[in-house]
Amino acid sequence: MFSSIRSHRHRPLRSRFRFTLIELLVVIAIIAILASMLLPALSRARDRGKASRCSSNLRQVMLSGILYSNDNKGMLMYLWDSEFWVYNLTRGKYLSQSVLFCSDAPLLKPEEAWHWFSSYGMMNVVDSAWYYQNNINSAVPTLGNFYQKGTGGQAVVVFQRMKRPARILLFGETRRAGDTADLPAQGIWKYHPRKAIEDGGLSISHGSGRLAFADGHAEEVNATKLINEWKFDVLISDGAVTNSGVVIPWPWIL
Repeated sequence: MFSSIRSHRHRPLRSRFRFTLIELLVVIAIIAILASMLLPALSRARDRGKASRCSSNLRQVMLSGILYSNDNKGMLMYLWDSEFWVYNLTRGKYLSQSVLFCSDAPLLKPEEAWHWFSSYGMMNVVDSAWYYQNNINSAVPTLGNFYQKGTGGQAVVVFQRMKRPARILLFGETRRAGDTADLPAQGIWKYHPRKAIEDGGLSISHGSGRLAFADGHAEEVNATKLINEWKFDVLISDGAVTNSGVVIPWPWIL
């Protein structure tokens, strides 16, 4: 009996704690199950982080436009001759170039195209075929006569004339359809809710679109709300131009 006890005590540890093949397979299966549960959550968290950065940048763009208007008689230039809003906000040190690009839209040649292909665009106020036509040009303008147009595409928005700035969308996150070797799915400096401009428009990224309003706040808005409430006919989703076919009723009051 004593000899059996001694032999057990002196048995090598590696022989007593050796994993069998079945045990090893069970451990591997448990790790695989845990990984399959955690990876989607990590991916969603990463997407939410990107979306938050994009929304934060968009809000900074809108606030810089308000600051610019405060220093320029309440006006924000959309386009004047060959210069548009990007030049004024960056050259005047109201906005850094890095803010113009969302984390999901890398620009390969920023020294050549940063001002044309920013991730954020301003509403094309020159074209009055959207809610401007239904609200500003109506008998009782609900938003106010807040924009002025000149010749050759010149236009400015005047903040003091806005009656309901929280309902006046100005900036949004944009994309161009498709990809090229030099400019993979870049944005565009202007957009229109009812038509594509240079194959670009408001982008659906990370599950939603992003809009900034004249009172300074920014919102993440899903595609359904963009179509039903804001009457967007053109959106950029999955690298392609999509048309909702939504019709603007008359009268349509925001």
